[in-house]
Amino acid sequence: MKNPLKTIIIDDDKVATEQLKTNLARYSMLNICGNAYTGADGRKLLFDINPDLIFLDVELPDCMGFDFLRSVRSFLKKECHVIFFTAYNKYLIKALREKAFDFLLKPIDQNELCIVLGRVLDESYAKQKDAESRNENDQVILNTAKGEILMITPNNI
Repeated sequence: MKNPLKTIIIDDDKVATEQLKTNLARYSMLNICGNAYTGADGRKLLFDINPDLIFLDVELPDCMGFDFLRSVRSFLKKECHVIFFTAYNKYLIKALREKAFDFLLKPIDQNELCIVLGRVLDESYAKQKDAESRNENDQVILNTAKGEILMITPNNI
């Protein structure tokens, strides 16, 4: 992957946030760009960073993570993956209904995190590869000053 995935964490539990940051730091293909402890601060962070990956707690002090996601979904790039993480497994079905990419329980199990990140990276690689292949095969039609029509790839312009 050319660029590491811009990753943010939104969770009010400072210990869990630091543990997650430590775990994520092991993955060179992730760039941890920041964290927030409330939904309001998370919204600001999201708009500042435009992340590729969000770890979102379900219960924030000022909102539920599900409500937060609904309120920002239209601002997220379509490639952005949202992973809910919480200490309560009762939220699993709701997370799936909110179209979360995945769901992790606190404390986060290393093996589970590895599986989830593997899925994120596989999907991100596939999308990036598709975009690169489309760009290589796309052609642009140009009219020359002599009236000729040329079909060339963007890389040859």
